[in-house]
Amino acid sequence: MAATLALLAGLTVYLYLSEPPPPRVVPYIGIMSAMPRAGF
Repeated sequence: MAATLALLAGLTVYLYLSEPPPPRVVPYIGIMSAMPRAGF
């Protein structure tokens, strides 16, 4: 589980540091950032 969260965090940082993400990636980032708050 910790590895999954680390992977998601790394992916999010990579997307933020890269070029502006495609519109379809923005909702994905929102869902992933909301999951830890939901208890996942």
